[in-house]
Amino acid sequence: MNRCIKTSTIVMMFFFCITLLAAKTKPALAVFPFTGMNSEDDGDTIALLLENELQLNKVFTIIPRGTVTNIIKEEQFQREGWTNSDTRENIKKLGANFVVVGYIQRFADHNLVLISILNVETLQQITGDYREYRDIEDIRGLLPSIANKLARAADSDTTNLLKLAIFTFDIAELAKSSGVNESDAELLTQILATEITNSGKYVVLPRSKDAIEKAMTELHIQRSGFTDPNTIKAIGNAFNADYVLEGSVRRLGRMYLFDVKILDIETGSQLKGESVEYQNLEDGLKLMPRLAYLLTDNAWKNKWLYFGVRGGGSIRFYTLSDDIKGEVDDHLNITYEAVIQAAFQINKLFAIQTEAIFGFTNDFVGYSGYEQVPYVANGENKYSTRNYTASFDSMTLMIPILAKVMFRPRIFLFSALGGIYFTVPLGKMNYTGDVYETREFEFSVPIGYTVGINLGIKLGPGVLFADARYAADIGNMSIKDDTGILQVYNRKMVSISLGYTIGLINR
Repeated sequence: MNRCIKTSTIVMMFFFCITLLAAKTKPALAVFPFTGMNSEDDGDTIALLLENELQLNKVFTIIPRGTVTNIIKEEQFQREGWTNSDTRENIKKLGANFVVVGYIQRFADHNLVLISILNVETLQQITGDYREYRDIEDIRGLLPSIANKLARAADSDTTNLLKLAIFTFDIAELAKSSGVNESDAELLTQILATEITNSGKYVVLPRSKDAIEKAMTELHIQRSGFTDPNTIKAIGNAFNADYVLEGSVRRLGRMYLFDVKILDIETGSQLKGESVEYQNLEDGLKLMPRLAYLLTDNAWKNKWLYFGVRGGGSIRFYTLSDDIKGEVDDHLNITYEAVIQAAFQINKLFAIQTEAIFGFTNDFVGYSGYEQVPYVANGENKYSTRNYTASFDSMTLMIPILAKVMFRPRIFLFSALGGIYFTVPLGKMNYTGDVYETREFEFSVPIGYTVGINLGIKLGPGVLFADARYAADIGNMSIKDDTGILQVYNRKMVSISLGYTIGLINR
């Protein structure tokens, strides 16, 4: 009995210790008062409401509001200055692993709140969200979903993500004179940074305006210097970045043009570039998700292997050889095709592709002719003409080996391909006629050449595409019978099909 009690006590103490350990390992989170154009009271209220929602999630240990307020006062934080270069050390005094910050923008009849969660150790944004609202009651209903999103980010691993440094967008003089200010450019930049972070393709490095200006001053860099590869590399190294994103806002007639580029710091070359037009700031903000998608959705372009399927039909033209005597020398039919394809991508422009093309309607060649039939009439040998019809049909598998050139601007695919194909007989060739009996022959098909184009659009994880081809045999299909080799026909084919392809192995 005593032994059972001791065992039960040890087990209970073990689980109690595990529970305490789990409680102690919950990450600590500090919610800073939100900044922006609205009153400070609005920022404080929304931050407090969000803090309450995060408390309910039980994912974080929330740093008390009073402690956060005292640190802000002691360290003389400005409400807009939490991203200054010395902020990380000051925030560490809170004992927080993560901080939540927010910005509020007022429009004519509504507001926009931008909320981000940052890792204190790196000051990198882990995730973020932004919502439009009209009043406090409106935003109160939106905060639970925002809190859930921030809570899920606690376990995010950004170790293997590429590092992206984002510079506040430059404003052209004409755009400045027409009403675009630095606050607008900063808001557009922040929203785009949040969308790019949420894409999971990059980790966005801390966007301290002071640090950016300091680095550009030390490196003697002007915004115009982003065209020089050495300058781009120096900027990237200064921020320990793999890529740099820079953009500009320009006036274009009655519209504004938002031009953004992602630059590779190693080569100085442009990795991605997109431009969007908008009428006003609100329209520009609504375009940021689409712009981020265009800038980050490159995974489908950078794979080693692509597998796909397609289906369609081909019109096949048959020209009978001189060995076949008949009055109809040409014939055509429509063959339904199912295709499995695989491609190996050599680089961004070139790939090698092979396919297996199965036909679901037999190749069919019909022809008509006549023969002289002898007979005896009135003791005389005479001949009559008898017309007849006959046909050849067969089933084949075509295997092309293709070289492919690809162009993939934005979410579109344009490719040209060409190569040779081999045709494998599936069974024997059948001869059917109304003069001679039905017979089967062994047959062979010569190699041929093919050229074609693909037009596609990104859809989901892969590409939906249309394929158009022209193919022709080099020589005639031949059959073997008792008398030797008989040349039968030559094929020319035009095919159209629709397919879907997806990449499987990242480059």
